[in-house]
Amino acid sequence: MPITQIAGEPCRNGDVMQRDAREEVVAMSGVVTRFGHHVVHDGIDLVVLRGEIMGLVGGSGSGKTTLLRHMIGLTVPTAGSIRLFGKPMHGMQGANLHQRFGVCFQGGALFSALTVAENIALPLRELRILDGALIQQLVAVKLAMAGLEAQDGLKLPAELSGGMIKRAALARALALDPELLFLDEPTAGLDPIAADHFVALLRSLHSQLELTVVMITHDLDTLVDICDRIAVLADKRLIALGTLDEVSAVSHPFIKSFFHGPRAERLLRARSLASS
Repeated sequence: MPITQIAGEPCRNGDVMQRDAREEVVAMSGVVTRFGHHVVHDGIDLVVLRGEIMGLVGGSGSGKTTLLRHMIGLTVPTAGSIRLFGKPMHGMQGANLHQRFGVCFQGGALFSALTVAENIALPLRELRILDGALIQQLVAVKLAMAGLEAQDGLKLPAELSGGMIKRAALARALALDPELLFLDEPTAGLDPIAADHFVALLRSLHSQLELTVVMITHDLDTLVDICDRIAVLADKRLIALGTLDEVSAVSHPFIKSFFHGPRAERLLRARSLASS
């Protein structure tokens, strides 16, 4: 089944849709992932444009986090290529790209023995070009950007609520002023109010900092509220790519269960009423 039509690809009538002129910040081509005889991805093509928020969804075991790990250079795909900002992610040039993106891992992945401030300062210290006083000032700025108080920086991760852990991890991800932000299930484990606040924070930071965002999420509210386009991963490939309306119109069992279940129908109906 072909994925949803996207700009720049041939239409069925032979015409060509106008390609978005924005920079391709992430470009994946023919990505294959195998673990022994187990194939996780079989020819993934995905482009993320500058300034957009791309949501990546898929069922459990579909390889969402594995794909994210390829994008940030933690693992190398079996075949295919991944380029960030036009440069190969894997290889000598990839080492120079890490300061241009930040990562907010699922669960925060904060170092438990370090305070929040020390966690945020860590990527700054690794640059080895900033003095201690400037690092402290930058940490204070990042805390405020993430909606945390100065005293929160003195706490250990074990002393934080779930929402505060997400914000602290976000502050660390923003420490080096990245252009690109990767998020793995950013609202997982949060109550609805905390999730709404975190999504509002992301929306504000995206606008203020002109970020490009790639976000793994299974949360429909987040997809509806913040994502410009959605990529759906199933059957070892992308089965749909486009806006929420475009993706939800694709005929596939996973899309039917995810976007057209009772809860999803209520949410999409409310969205339609709110926009009318």
